[in-house]
Amino acid sequence: MHDRHGTSSGAPARFRLAADIGGTFTDLVLVSDAGAIYTRKILSTPPQFWRAVIDGLLALLRDFDIDPLQVVEICHATTVATNSVLERNGPRTGLITTKGFRDVLELRRMRFPDTYNLFWEKPVPLVEREFRLEVPERIGADGSIVVPLDRTEAMRVIDRLIVEKGVESIAIALINSPVNSCHEQEIASLIAQRHPGTFVCISSEVLPELREYERTSTAVLNAYLRPTLSLYLEKMVGELKSRGFHAPVYVMHSGGGIMSADAAIQFPVHVLESGPAAGIMGAAAIVGAATDAAVTFDMGGTTAKAALVEGGIPLKAQEFEIGAPISSVSRVLKGGGYLVRVPAIDVAEVGAGGGSIASIDTGGALTVGPASAGASPGPACYALGGTEPTVTDANLILGFLSDRGLMGGEMPLDRGRAEASFASIAKRAQRGLVEMAHGVRQVAVKSMARAVHAVSTERGRDVRKMTLVAFGGNGPLHAAVLATTLGIRRVVVPPAAGVFSALGLLCSDNERTFVRPFLADLDTADATALAQAFEAVAHTALEAVKQDRPDGQVTLGWFADLRYKGQKFELRIALQAPTDQSESQVREAFEQEYRRTYGHDQPGAKVQVVSVGCVARARVDRPSLGNVPAGGHGNGCVGHRDVYFSPQEGFVKALVYAGRDALGAQGAMGPLVIDEYDCTTVAPPGWRAHTDAGQIVLDWAGAE
Repeated sequence: MHDRHGTSSGAPARFRLAADIGGTFTDLVLVSDAGAIYTRKILSTPPQFWRAVIDGLLALLRDFDIDPLQVVEICHATTVATNSVLERNGPRTGLITTKGFRDVLELRRMRFPDTYNLFWEKPVPLVEREFRLEVPERIGADGSIVVPLDRTEAMRVIDRLIVEKGVESIAIALINSPVNSCHEQEIASLIAQRHPGTFVCISSEVLPELREYERTSTAVLNAYLRPTLSLYLEKMVGELKSRGFHAPVYVMHSGGGIMSADAAIQFPVHVLESGPAAGIMGAAAIVGAATDAAVTFDMGGTTAKAALVEGGIPLKAQEFEIGAPISSVSRVLKGGGYLVRVPAIDVAEVGAGGGSIASIDTGGALTVGPASAGASPGPACYALGGTEPTVTDANLILGFLSDRGLMGGEMPLDRGRAEASFASIAKRAQRGLVEMAHGVRQVAVKSMARAVHAVSTERGRDVRKMTLVAFGGNGPLHAAVLATTLGIRRVVVPPAAGVFSALGLLCSDNERTFVRPFLADLDTADATALAQAFEAVAHTALEAVKQDRPDGQVTLGWFADLRYKGQKFELRIALQAPTDQSESQVREAFEQEYRRTYGHDQPGAKVQVVSVGCVARARVDRPSLGNVPAGGHGNGCVGHRDVYFSPQEGFVKALVYAGRDALGAQGAMGPLVIDEYDCTTVAPPGWRAHTDAGQIVLDWAGAE
């Protein structure tokens, strides 16, 4: 028999910890090697976000009498990198580039996300022009040195940026460096000699791909983030060690895998979508390969995120933009943010969370977000100093949230403060408090629907045929009404939904992706040179994962980036192995993907290889999601609560269940509310709720 303190052999239990930091709450999940799972949810602690991880972990260990040495692994997802870019609070950053390429960041791709908006302005570059300096040098497209690096001028430029301009971090992005990085390496060496301690990022290491703007933008973002993430992770790891924790720390990256803290410090650009990726990986484990397609919906305190899972695998993309009004990887809506070309799960994100602030704009229209009350001062009903109306305040006024409070009553909610926060905008709109709160909830749901459409309808998928997997502290609260808006008929709320992104961290393998430029026509490519390129990139990937997890069994996956000759953009095609597929098979796979993506192909046109790559993956032991605590009291329906679903019905009495176990497999028709420790699930009128294998399932049962 297993217990929480040890195994059947008498040896102390070993635990893996997952910690996901959001803008409002920090979620923690502790899993033993015997399969026991413990969860905790606490307020985040800005600006020292790491402190919530320490406080929550220590509280968990105290509650269950666990020694710090029993924690053998810590997995972490964080919004620190994302917030640094969105809030533009990173350090002063410089850029050194080839003479003649100073304004690559300004020129961008010449894409406009809002074609008919005459007042639209592109984002201001993270590195202003006075901090972008040039050096005389030139590498040819074939890797030959056309113009040697002027070392004297390079030293002058370095001193000017660091001594005169006071930059803390420098990105080096020289023309054609992916095929020969000697000049970038030389400049980095000069900086290390003259100004040790300055953060340096060279583009041929961050993104060894062709295309000047994409590589420069990604390298600049990496340089911009390095000081912030380095300070954050080093501080957190140091605090953990001072409290007796010596477990390795891993960080979730945007592609759906985890990497060591050291790797995240070196390449922080990979962790920009850290938090959203964790929850999606957990959702993929929940739906598995048996479900044709599912759309994930993750709503926290600051944002709402959506992603698509097909055959148990999240859809991925090779680039995305951060800082746009809707963050997504859309092929069409480009130019609204800062381009990041790294592998990432295809996530669409909008500023609609529980803490999103409602206001009346200059035209008299009701808006919700993207500004958020966050954890400090928080929604007005938290009674922590917030006074502005938020989505959470609206949900309390409407009865969706219990006056008893959140987290089993650990965080009481103040209805009076919530109503007071809505008084001013209700008066300005000449509406009642309840009507105004309902309007805020509707506007927020419409914003969430945009994110879902961005990853489904805009990808040529029919969202009405999908299952909606809802999680996050606020996801289950809004899932059914969102599904109704989208025409979705089934909603699944996974176990521990309110801390599910943390649980998803423990479902993620160590994974690293590397690419190498290889420009050649597919039908005439040198087979020996191609094999050598694959071998070199595989060696790099294998070494990186082995360094992250020395004892792991590593598997390799292969891919190539292909395009029709003369086109600018390529598609990533998975390969069985570098030498196992013929040229005709690779071409067929490319054209099939091309047709799926663009709706047509070009028979007879030449296909060109742009780059080759390898994914190295070390699989981890995943927790059994059936062991997740239900989070309720298991005593059936505990009464009723007045809940406002629509103006037509007004307040109606909804059944209240204390946890999903109390609901049971038989279930009940809505309206009903399921209160759990980490979240609240709502089934409106016309929806039926029941449990299945630890999950809450909501099915539309109403009239069409």
